[in-house]
Amino acid sequence: MRGLLRMSALVCLVAIAPAPRSSADVVFNLADVELAVGGTAAGTLTGSFTLSDDLATLLAADVTASGALVNGFTFEPVTYTLANSTFFTNNLASYFQLSQGSTDELRLVFDGPLAATGGSLSSMSYEWQWTAGNRIVTSGSYAPSTPAVPEPSSLALAAIAAGSAAAFGMRRARRRQAAC
Repeated sequence: MRGLLRMSALVCLVAIAPAPRSSADVVFNLADVELAVGGTAAGTLTGSFTLSDDLATLLAADVTASGALVNGFTFEPVTYTLANSTFFTNNLASYFQLSQGSTDELRLVFDGPLAATGGSLSSMSYEWQWTAGNRIVTSGSYAPSTPAVPEPSSLALAAIAAGSAAAFGMRRARRRQAAC
């Protein structure tokens, strides 16, 4: 009985000990993003962007707008990266914008607050090229490419539960042996 009490006390100490918060950057992949000019299909957006685990900082971007010929205007293929663009937002939970000088611009607007589980892009999203004009996003979404990482405290609780179940099983087995 004393051993069980000691073990319970140890388990309680471990359970209340502060566990460090886990962190993992979140990589979002664009999916099925279609561009249009005046209702005419005008290409796609593909690629990804990476945010800090708290979704407060854009860490990387690699988004490619495909080329297209629409109504006599030629949209060139353009790759937007954080390294080759100027980043702008005053509310990352709603949108971000990457501008390459005064020639190309990509704005991704989220349909609702930015969520770690993903979501849809708003039709207010667009890609603009100085030589051809605007292409509006007509459909598409973003989704995380990596599964969520469990917090260390969740793992500690799972270990405590497994240890308690094992201790209970061992105690029960000893009682059965003693009764025989």
